[in-house]
Amino acid sequence: MPQLACRTRCLLIATMLSLSTPAWNFAQVGPGPGPSVVKPGIFVPPTGLTKPVDVLLRELGFLDCCCVPYSYSFCMDVAIKCHVQGRYTDSLAFVVRACEIKTTPAALYLRALDELALNLCDDAASTAMQLKTLPSQGADFGWLREKLSSPLAVRLKALLELV
Repeated sequence: MPQLACRTRCLLIATMLSLSTPAWNFAQVGPGPGPSVVKPGIFVPPTGLTKPVDVLLRELGFLDCCCVPYSYSFCMDVAIKCHVQGRYTDSLAFVVRACEIKTTPAALYLRALDELALNLCDDAASTAMQLKTLPSQGADFGWLREKLSSPLAVRLKALLELV
């Protein structure tokens, strides 16, 4: 019962936040407030997961997964844990959410690895092209390459050389 109350409270907060935040349209012309990107709800889990998010997070070792704000760093942490355990679909869902929040070389690298693992070859090539064109000033994600070293990383390196 406490989980239901917590989940209800989270949904209420997320609804209040979405109602209090105005949505802007990029096609808006004329004077007025400038356009802004409407970000996904901070408490709404990513779509495309293989199991309910609370079950997945508990299996990954996140003990308190009620009302979790899905920030860039949290999504990347979960995506890396999922990738290491071979849960590529879940990893891809979380890294896509991380890329929606902030596009970084590390997120694109992990996204391309997940897409290669799931045999999404065209998507992996597109992500590799985006990774190659992204300015990587001061962005060192060697720690991620080392942690995720695998035959997939070798395939991605070969793909990056071709695009």
